[in-house]
Amino acid sequence: MALFMTAEWRRLINLTYAVEPALLQPHLPRGLALDVIDGKAFVGLVPFSFEKICLRGYRIPFHTRFPEINLRFYVRHGDRRGVVFLQECAPKAAVVWLARKKYNEPYRKMRMQETVRMGTGSFSVRQSIWCGGKKNFVEVEAGLNAFVPAAHTHDHYFKELEFGFGSGHDGKTKLYRVHHPAWEIFPVQRVQVDLDFAVIFGKKWAFLSGEKPFNAALVKGSAVQVYDIEDL
Repeated sequence: MALFMTAEWRRLINLTYAVEPALLQPHLPRGLALDVIDGKAFVGLVPFSFEKICLRGYRIPFHTRFPEINLRFYVRHGDRRGVVFLQECAPKAAVVWLARKKYNEPYRKMRMQETVRMGTGSFSVRQSIWCGGKKNFVEVEAGLNAFVPAAHTHDHYFKELEFGFGSGHDGKTKLYRVHHPAWEIFPVQRVQVDLDFAVIFGKKWAFLSGEKPFNAALVKGSAVQVYDIEDL
C-alpha cells in the first residue's frame, strides 16, 4: 500500500457500547465478520482532534486541524481486526465532500468544537456538536499520568486497530491500513455523555443515549500514517 495521508489524531474519547450482533449485520460489508466477545458485538463513539493533515504530502489551507466524531463498529477479516464507520461528522465542508465523493465514507457536516481544561492533577476534554437546534457534548475528565495499558485489557483491545473497512461506490469491500505506535491512555475519572444519538446518527441508535459504555478510555493519540485504500 502507498502512503495516502499523514496526520495527528489527538485526545480520542473512546466510548465502547455492547450491542446485539443482529443490529450490525445489515451494515457489515461483504467478506467481514463482526468482532464478538461473549455473544456481544461492539459500537464505538469516538470524538477526537484531527491535526496536521497532509494528503499525499500536501497540506490543504484551512483544513489542517478540526474536531471529528464518529460512530463505528468492530469487525474481523481473518486475523485482521478493524472498524467500519456508521457515520463520521466533521465541520469542514471540503472534507465531507471529498470523503463522500471519492471514498464513499458516510460523512456529515456539523458544527463542532473541542474544549480542553486543565485542573489540579487532572484535565477534561469536551467535544461539542450542534445538531437539531441543540448543543450536544461528550466530556471526559482524567488524570495527567498517561500509560500504555496491558495487552489483555479492553482499553488496549478497542484502541489498537490497524485496519479500516468500508464499501466503495462499486459495492466492493475496501481496506486501508493505519499505522501508529501503541497509544497511551489517561486514567479516566469521569464520563458525561449528553448526546442525542437519534438526531446525530439516526433513530436506530437512539437507545445508546441511555446506555452506559462497556468501556471508556481517553487516548493520548499520536502521529498516524494512513495507507491507500484497496479492494479486499
